[in-house]
Amino acid sequence: MPALPPAFLSIPERGVPLDELAARANAVLAQAGREGADGRAATHIDTRTGRFYQTIGVLPKPQYEGRRALYSLTHLVRLVAAKRLQAEGHSLAQIQAALPARTDAQLVRALTAMHARSAPKPSEAAGPPALPRPIPPVQPPAPAAPATLHAF
Repeated sequence: MPALPPAFLSIPERGVPLDELAARANAVLAQAGREGADGRAATHIDTRTGRFYQTIGVLPKPQYEGRRALYSLTHLVRLVAAKRLQAEGHSLAQIQAALPARTDAQLVRALTAMHARSAPKPSEAAGPPALPRPIPPVQPPAPAAPATLHAF
């Protein structure tokens, strides 16, 4: 398996509860700079999202310790991959079909490549910030003709 980012390495062997898994996934997404500006899918992951992904088959069922569900590295990798794919514009149906067919190693390689693409380039990181473009003046709209209602 390729080298894992530090947030992935901190998952204990026995697993973590769902709320902790969601927090770790959010940390990985924040580190990768995913902010969800497209408005299609929230990048914030909560326990409800995790349970929903489990229900639709994006995440495998957790291991149980008594009545307590514990989630592993596999769950974290798949949860982050699903959100990254959503942020790139893939539908949940596409993700639902694609993720179960992939191994953890394949997903880690893909996430590593995605992270490398989203990391700022040295030329972008150095230098002063770009100045915003001036906002053009807004022209008032032309008066509209009165709306008429038509019977069906």
